[in-house]
Amino acid sequence: MKINLTPSILYSTGYFLDINMFAFYLGNHPIIIEQHENYQKRSSRNRCQLLGPQGLLNMSVPLKKGKHQQLSIKEVEISYAEDWVRQHLRTLSNCYSSSPFYEYYPQILDILNDRPKYLWQLNYSLLECILDILNYDG
Repeated sequence: MKINLTPSILYSTGYFLDINMFAFYLGNHPIIIEQHENYQKRSSRNRCQLLGPQGLLNMSVPLKKGKHQQLSIKEVEISYAEDWVRQHLRTLSNCYSSSPFYEYYPQILDILNDRPKYLWQLNYSLLECILDILNYDG
């Protein structure tokens, strides 16, 4: 019998999760993304910060449902009433177009332009994309 003593970490889903989580992934620490939690306002589930030329920039994904209800994260719907996707893509481009990893921008562009219905789908697709870019095979 083999017992795995490697610690696992339970993370909430997040819109462009922070670098610490990816450091754990790449350090071969098992991480579990919670998919049955309730959405919580003012969290990284639909928000992120970018380092821009003038300092930190806040971006958030507008929501239809889930904002004020205790919905499961998988039921929280994204609102496309405003063209936030174009704004986020422009912000990403302005902040990172000179970075060496900008060549992967089209993959992220595709995910955002697919306009997933649910926040969970968006976050999970972005996570998979970034892990693929980092050559994570865990």
